[in-house]
Amino acid sequence: MIKHLVVTILLSATFTSLFAQGYFEGEIEYKIDYQVKVNNDAAAYIPSYPAKGMRLIFKNGSWLQYLDAAKDYEYCFFDRKHNRECWKYRGYDTLIYFPAGKRGGGDEDSLVSVQVTRHAGNVLNRDCNKLVFKTHAMQLTMYFDPNLRIDPAWFEAAKLNYYDVIYTKMKSLYLKLIWETPKFVVTYTAVRVQPRPVDPKEFAAVSSLPMKL
Repeated sequence: MIKHLVVTILLSATFTSLFAQGYFEGEIEYKIDYQVKVNNDAAAYIPSYPAKGMRLIFKNGSWLQYLDAAKDYEYCFFDRKHNRECWKYRGYDTLIYFPAGKRGGGDEDSLVSVQVTRHAGNVLNRDCNKLVFKTHAMQLTMYFDPNLRIDPAWFEAAKLNYYDVIYTKMKSLYLKLIWETPKFVVTYTAVRVQPRPVDPKEFAAVSSLPMKL
């Protein structure tokens, strides 16, 4: 289920004082760039394609991710309370959900290595560490500021997409993500961050739709 990797959130240095008081909540906008290595058919394996932007809302380990122009998907909702990830297809009023308590199978879910390098880059004027996550099918490179705090306990039960491994290693949210396979490279880069209180009703509105496995 790495295919449905959900991109989480980040924060600029302007809001450092906010994190002294607790964990981040709010929203972030990303730009999305694509590089197809093999042929145009590779785009069919990229859930966000051909979206150029993404808006993500985050609170207490749950997130809601809106894609501006993806071919098939309208939004993704990670529901920490019920430990599941839900996808809304365009033109349908039912959410397709995946239990997050299971790892999955196949090459995408066959972990090879996880490595963290300190002071490996700069994003949004922040000194970032880098996490490189490899399976037999792909590589994820995540740049993150260790001062951008999250509680890794939020994801202890989330085996899907190796969320438990990734967030235990970072204890933070990434500022930039590079997803690379033999067929394509997708890069998500933050362009705007807005810390704000998130009303639980924002999640309730999307989770109230019918669901099926």
